[in-house]
Amino acid sequence: MLAKLGPAQTNARRTFDVSIFTLKLSFRFDRSDGHSMRMDSVCFRLLATALVCIGAHRVSVELDSRAAALAFGANSGSGSPIIQSRRLVIDRLQRASALAASDPMRAETILTDIVRHTHDAKLRSHAIGRLIELAEPEWPNDHRRSFLRLIAGPAIESARHHRIPPSVILAQAILESGWGRSALARKHNNLFGIKATGSASSADYPTLEFGSKGVHIVRATFRVFDSIAASVAHHGELLSTDRRYAAALQHRSDWKAYIEDVAPQYASDPQYARLVTQLIRSYRLDRWDGVASPDPETS
Repeated sequence: MLAKLGPAQTNARRTFDVSIFTLKLSFRFDRSDGHSMRMDSVCFRLLATALVCIGAHRVSVELDSRAAALAFGANSGSGSPIIQSRRLVIDRLQRASALAASDPMRAETILTDIVRHTHDAKLRSHAIGRLIELAEPEWPNDHRRSFLRLIAGPAIESARHHRIPPSVILAQAILESGWGRSALARKHNNLFGIKATGSASSADYPTLEFGSKGVHIVRATFRVFDSIAASVAHHGELLSTDRRYAAALQHRSDWKAYIEDVAPQYASDPQYARLVTQLIRSYRLDRWDGVASPDPETS
């Protein structure tokens, strides 16, 4: 708030500059000689706080942009079409970062499109990491968040590669492993209840089977995996290449129709599709299904 100056008064000016990377803010206070400028201290502090917040946001975006450029070599080989393509992707990553706070849905759309189209594994991994960061606050802050954080990356990559809905991959992993807490998941990285065949490493566990006479417990031989990523990759290959699931591939853009075709072949539980559907809807697991849209390798 500025004091009103008379026509005969001499103005004294003070200029304060705040420069943060490319952001420069200037504001000037006028007062008359011999008089202290009157200002509401609370309003001034609020203004100063707002300026600091704006500056901090610009710092974050600028640092993010510079880090991306350094990490992905944006300043080398300017004539190469591959480098030009990388630069376009980096620009889009920076755009998504700038939108993350103000328009997270738009940021998520940009990142999903990057994952779907880019060949560059490093850039794609960066985009996947950002997608997970955007989604994480919506997940319960307990073992469920930890499990989703663990498997989301491999699930998105598998969905992109095999062109199957990541929502179904995530929901099946949750359902089959009990959020990663089953003995089969903890000890043998088998998240999907996949049975062992041939000479593959295996372990025996009791499991529920549904039949004409109801549900009963049987012992079955399950496959052992070296890692979570290996388990997710094998599951994706199974669903995309096994002839039992071939009919479901026509529904890859519609997760509900897809799981309804997969479920009768995958599990004996008649409620399996309903349980998967419930998980997808409860945790909005279909938010990344765009990565499995047809022809993800087109650019």
